[in-house]
Amino acid sequence: MVYQKREAVPRAATSCALPQLITRNAPLGSDNLLVLMYDGRQVPMPSAEKQGVSAWLKEAIAKYGMPSLIRFGRKDRAFVLRRDEFIGWFTPLLDKKEA
Repeated sequence: MVYQKREAVPRAATSCALPQLITRNAPLGSDNLLVLMYDGRQVPMPSAEKQGVSAWLKEAIAKYGMPSLIRFGRKDRAFVLRRDEFIGWFTPLLDKKEA
């Protein structure tokens, strides 16, 4: 039997709805969770708010800086993404001076 090495495809790139929420600036669903994780601090997005994800992320990044991790997904099955997995989605949200 011959085994082939599979290309490592980041799970975030294949199964995450966050980029679409950011692009559309859609509100976070009530059954979903988005938490920005910093060293010693976690900043959750209120799911009851009807603010768009993109607008909330801009405010949070301006206030706290770029997170090192994020937790996103259904509340009962959220997964954690490293900065290198989500930085491409967040870069367009940064001001020119921050980029």
